[in-house]
Amino acid sequence: MRNTTSHTRGQQSRNSKEYKRIHPDEFVQAAKALVELGWHPIPLSGPGGKVCGPKGVQGREGVDVTDEDTFREWADRWAATEDGLNLATRMPVGVIALDVDCYDGKPGAETMAACADEWGDLPPTWSVTARTDGSSKLLYRVPKGWEGVGVVPGRDGKNGSGVEVLQRHHRYAVVPPSIHDVGPVLVFGPDGDQCDHLPTPDELPMLPEAWCDGLYKFRPDVTRDRTADPDELLGLFQDGLMTDAVQRAMQKVLDALSSGAGRHDEMNERLLELLRLGWGGAPGVRLAVEVVNLNLSRGSRAGLSGFGLDTETVDPVCVHGRLPDTVG
Repeated sequence: MRNTTSHTRGQQSRNSKEYKRIHPDEFVQAAKALVELGWHPIPLSGPGGKVCGPKGVQGREGVDVTDEDTFREWADRWAATEDGLNLATRMPVGVIALDVDCYDGKPGAETMAACADEWGDLPPTWSVTARTDGSSKLLYRVPKGWEGVGVVPGRDGKNGSGVEVLQRHHRYAVVPPSIHDVGPVLVFGPDGDQCDHLPTPDELPMLPEAWCDGLYKFRPDVTRDRTADPDELLGLFQDGLMTDAVQRAMQKVLDALSSGAGRHDEMNERLLELLRLGWGGAPGVRLAVEVVNLNLSRGSRAGLSGFGLDTETVDPVCVHGRLPDTVG
């Protein structure tokens, strides 16, 4: 027979306490709601309410927890601690978050603008944030098996870009009803209006193909050698038909060529955009370069090598590296 008196006393004890962040009962209900929507709850405590509490629930070997008893155990363990209890989610399979930081001088907005200039605009999506300075986590679906970089390289080739790619194996996202030190964590829909809860993963838009190519983790590592043979560099690109992003990048090169900008900055910039897609793992770049070379040959130019591309300044690892001034 169940000891209802003990249960009631425990409930009254929880209700009579003051909690720094989430109340235990609120945490349990929110965690259950996340599971129903297709997300994977993680309890956070520690400084700032940002530190994952239990082991084994994140990373490549992490296990997704779905049972209410464990949620209750987590709530009772951490809610009354000095740092309080928050709720996070591990990314579901096929979902990422672009974590854009704009606070304390971080250049997340500038990095995202540079990405959009190169790969096109992102479709509107759901976002999660506690800040009002432009910082947010933008949620997207990605193809099965896709894995991106952890940190989006900055324009100078370093990691201080203010943008990270949250993935199933890499980090987690703090979600409502968590309380950040700057305020409550909120969800906003594609229209910018506040939402009551996260969407299901299937409701999220796909990360555009060009963004997937540009943020792809397994880009070939190219030794930066001033004397590198262009054909040797092209040999690192994947075979296959051109993707839509590659076709668009190729057309920009051809448009620059036809406009008479063939040996000036615009032509050089457009060509590097095409090459970056190849270094990012997009198929069809080799074919696109052959088309460009054919058009260059018709114009009595020397093909790709005629650009005098300085491969020391064309850094395939830095997808937003400075554009080299190598032609003119």
